[in-house]
Amino acid sequence: MLITKSTRVIYRNEVGGEVEFSPFSAYFLEQLEEETKNSITTNKTNLIHGESYISNTLESRYITLAGIIDRNSTTKALIRNLIKVVNPTLKGTLIYQNENEVKEIEVIPEEIPDPQENSGLIRYDISLMAYSPFWKNVEKVENIALWTPKFHFPLVIPKNKGIVFGVKKSAFEKLIENEGDVESGFRVVFKARSGTVKNPKLLNKLTGEFIRLNYPMEKGDSIEVISYPEKKKVTVNSIINGFRFLDIESTFFTLDVGRNILQYDADVNKTNLDVILYYTPRFLGV
Repeated sequence: MLITKSTRVIYRNEVGGEVEFSPFSAYFLEQLEEETKNSITTNKTNLIHGESYISNTLESRYITLAGIIDRNSTTKALIRNLIKVVNPTLKGTLIYQNENEVKEIEVIPEEIPDPQENSGLIRYDISLMAYSPFWKNVEKVENIALWTPKFHFPLVIPKNKGIVFGVKKSAFEKLIENEGDVESGFRVVFKARSGTVKNPKLLNKLTGEFIRLNYPMEKGDSIEVISYPEKKKVTVNSIINGFRFLDIESTFFTLDVGRNILQYDADVNKTNLDVILYYTPRFLGV
């Protein structure tokens, strides 16, 4: 992988400790290499040329960081810090930054760092495993339906005209462009902000798949649905397990690469809904 003057690679463990690897860091970065294999399943039939394709999945991604630690009065402390932060008993996140983008991937160290002296230089070699092989972009937020407040101070109410307290921005559907290399999961939040709502629904118009909750929402209620390949969850008002309210024909669908047209609906009072979508594009490389 190409390393430039603007490249910064940050390892951050789950308790907040972090180390920066870059051309200007005390942990000078020389190499950043990664490998991900494609596991292909086929079937061989007698007397037939070749094989029949069944499926394929990407395996875990393996990442190696290699470079040099500054040799000065703080070298021992730098080595100690590297061992403390890149701790195999803690999960971590590897963050790749350059002048154009920021991507990250969840990883775990394969071993304890063990910097060694070589030709007068102290070299480190760190091996990480990303159990999910995809690099992720920053989380994106799409307001499919949202009230925009108009109330402000100083408050002036024109005589015989009244005042508008809020404006609903919605066409009941929205185009979502997934710029990633593979499909993306998402989480969606339904909020009954301005009144009651019965049985909220989110539909993927291009596939026909939908998520529908058989739940009568009161003003102020919220429902969060998490639809990631590795995680499925439904929560009502942040505390109630909402799987029992999930319509039997609902599907935990994903956002395809490219165009997705999402439409929201409800059996009663869909205009009272705020619908907010959160998703993170996934990439095969940085």
